[in-house]
Amino acid sequence: MTVIDVHTHMLTLEWIDMLRRAGGGRYEVKKTKAGQDSIFLDNAPFMTLMPGMWDYNLRIKAMDAAGVDVAIVSLTCPNVFWGDRATSLAAARQVNDSMAEQQRAKPDRIRWFASMPWQYADDAKQELARAVNNGAVGVMVLANIAGKDLTDPSFAPIWREIDRLGLPVLVHPTAPPGLAAMHMDEYGLVPPIGFMIDTTLAFARMILAGFIDTYPNVKLIAAHAGATLPYLAGRLDRCHEMIPACSAVIKDRPSTYLQRIWYDTVVYDAGALNLCIAVAGSADRVLYGSDYPHNIGDMAGCLARVRARPAGEAATTSFSDSSAATIRCTVERASPTFIAISPRLSPVVVSSSARMIEAARAITCTWFFSGFFSPPGVFGACLIATFMSVFRCETDGLRCCRRCRFGHRPGAATPS
Repeated sequence: MTVIDVHTHMLTLEWIDMLRRAGGGRYEVKKTKAGQDSIFLDNAPFMTLMPGMWDYNLRIKAMDAAGVDVAIVSLTCPNVFWGDRATSLAAARQVNDSMAEQQRAKPDRIRWFASMPWQYADDAKQELARAVNNGAVGVMVLANIAGKDLTDPSFAPIWREIDRLGLPVLVHPTAPPGLAAMHMDEYGLVPPIGFMIDTTLAFARMILAGFIDTYPNVKLIAAHAGATLPYLAGRLDRCHEMIPACSAVIKDRPSTYLQRIWYDTVVYDAGALNLCIAVAGSADRVLYGSDYPHNIGDMAGCLARVRARPAGEAATTSFSDSSAATIRCTVERASPTFIAISPRLSPVVVSSSARMIEAARAITCTWFFSGFFSPPGVFGACLIATFMSVFRCETDGLRCCRRCRFGHRPGAATPS
């Protein structure tokens, strides 16, 4: 089994120094009462700094110990949504360049999601293009951007570009607005409660605002198994039925939109994972994630909960296996003009390991059609193929749809 971690973080010491200098008085880097080095917002601690956040050798050791093969790393909160325009762009470029360098150094272990200065749309679009050209396979964004909702019209040019590229986007929480009013400086409430509020509000707003219909090619990943969304799915549907404001834009039930996004496995209870999968409509919508190296991250535990699910139901493994297969094929065998998914393919549930691997091979054999023609773009295309689940041809069985450079013929069964 090959495992890919879609929710795992890295940053740099330079990024921390920039935050110290340009946090604008709201962000501070200091010790908690327990003596832990942490980032504070408005005097509320919300992110503990851990050595694994900037030490890639330590990360690889942790991955080896837990049995994780590939990490798709991303910057955590507060990302680059602080400082002035020049500072925000410089912070994004510094972190993105660091991750790109590590992907080049460890091509079989590291991929990355790009950060951009969303407050400045033109700069963000330019940085997105640069990051994708340097190997980024998707985007990382926080659930609120310096207090602005992700549906704010000022972000529309960025979302349009992400939608055009068809990229996955990990939506990760940060401290929600109104920290002081909710007294979240007490008891370290931001990570356990504040983060869940932030993610839940962001996705509820995107669903009710019709965002998912507006940007159908964006592959949204809701961090921490969707926060409280799985628990609130029925309530959202009831409010959509009974409260006119909730149905002013969308006509389908909110729960149907919860089956059109993806989730990670960063939960600490098997029951929560099961609920997330039930609301997602398929285990294929739930991707392995660990939240390493945060102090509450659990690389081994999150993977153990996935593996403990009954055989054929732990479809997080389906994503892990197929994603690893496509990435490996890209690295070892593909040219820039090959690899991806055929528009003739349709979804199928793959319940056994053998068929899962066979389906992954079928994916890797089809021609590339979506317009990414650089080698980094190929990595992005392969990840998108993963997020679109495991596929089979509309004809009989798992087959290649067109002749490919690996010698498969249209209508020929995929070799074992």
